[in-house]
Amino acid sequence: METTYAYLAGAIDSRGFITFGARGPSYFPRMGLSGTSPVLPNLAFAILSGSIYHRQPRKPSYHAFYHWEVTNQAAREPLLRLRPYLRLKQRHADIALEMLDLIGSQSRPISAEDLAKRVRLFEEMHRLNPDRRRRKPPG
Repeated sequence: METTYAYLAGAIDSRGFITFGARGPSYFPRMGLSGTSPVLPNLAFAILSGSIYHRQPRKPSYHAFYHWEVTNQAAREPLLRLRPYLRLKQRHADIALEMLDLIGSQSRPISAEDLAKRVRLFEEMHRLNPDRRRRKPPG
């Protein structure tokens, strides 16, 4: 099984993502990968659970794609399993796990201090995952 985890970690490092989603003042970890082949998303789903779907493109010139994703507390186990094998996104996984620990230890309503901790983690993750649409082209 370790070889499979290492393989999936390599896929996450190269073509996948570890980030946060947001709903109001709440942030939640998201990990996933997409591709035009169903092989990696199906393997991730079979081994790590989560959600999987197949999307048909709106434009005929585009390819259909397959997507696997795991979110919220369900992301903890996959993050822990893949973390030792990640090479490029280890810090992403650490931040996501820290957020999960923070969310799990906080009471309601969220204090200003706890919200500040969440925002700090969200901002650090955002720095690691700059929005590609906002990046300036090289040159």
